[in-house]
Amino acid sequence: MLTAAFALAACGGGDGAPEGDTDNSAEEFAGQKRVAAQTVEDFSNAVATGDWSTICESLFTSTEVEQTAGILGGDCESELADEFEDNRDLNLTVEKVTTGGAFVTSGEVMVESKDDEGNSQTFTLADDGTDYRIDGYAGTFGAD
Repeated sequence: MLTAAFALAACGGGDGAPEGDTDNSAEEFAGQKRVAAQTVEDFSNAVATGDWSTICESLFTSTEVEQTAGILGGDCESELADEFEDNRDLNLTVEKVTTGGAFVTSGEVMVESKDDEGNSQTFTLADDGTDYRIDGYAGTFGAD
């Protein structure tokens, strides 16, 4: 059921908020910025539930899937599980969505977020024609 909610949100259906997401920061944005922010919210929720396949299949670009899998020669899902297993309670809050400017190339969106511990993350999202997919991310994700 939760996977269906993620798929629906990734496809732009419903209000974009997965069931049980009571602090959806994407609701603070409008239009395409909201769609981009929702992708990061969906990522945060998928990490919290360990839904690695949703991240790899619905939220990442094919390039990001390949790069994630290529880190240690595993697959995308197992690499994400290793990376985030100790930081599953990220609860990311989107603070800023940038759709243009000196640091954002055409067709991309930059999303800045913070977790509950105040750590900052930056996501680069690519427009695939219908949705935004994560094409890279950096920052500190929870306490290590």
